[in-house]
Amino acid sequence: MPDRIALVTARLTSEEGFRADVYDDFDDTPIVLASGGSPTIGYGCRCRQWSRAFAAAVLGLQVTDVDTELRAYPWYTGIDEVRGSVLLDVAFNAGVSGLVNGYPKMVAAASAANWSAMAAECTDVNPAIDASRYAPLRQIILTGAA
Repeated sequence: MPDRIALVTARLTSEEGFRADVYDDFDDTPIVLASGGSPTIGYGCRCRQWSRAFAAAVLGLQVTDVDTELRAYPWYTGIDEVRGSVLLDVAFNAGVSGLVNGYPKMVAAASAANWSAMAAECTDVNPAIDASRYAPLRQIILTGAA
């Protein structure tokens, strides 16, 4: 069985979709720099356009960072890989504090291995995001299958 990092990385690749050019995550519009130029970050990394392979490598590093932060919580380390991947998925998008503070009932249900309560709390206020992203996560929680 794959570990939760592999599960989430594969799922996020599909959920997020690949975009080679910089875009605004809020409204999905391309970001155009008025000055032109070639914006970089880190050690000269070009941030206007990435290859699919580079984006996948960065995603893996980001998911690993979130996983490392979550490993401070016994409710995360004590859960099976598949359901843990849902917690990791939510934390990737909401941040670890967003998961802990924004979904306290889901975390409590995960800690108690109450899958139906955990699934019921895995929601988003935006109906489109809830239907496209959180509904599949609820099924993963209920079935325990990736």
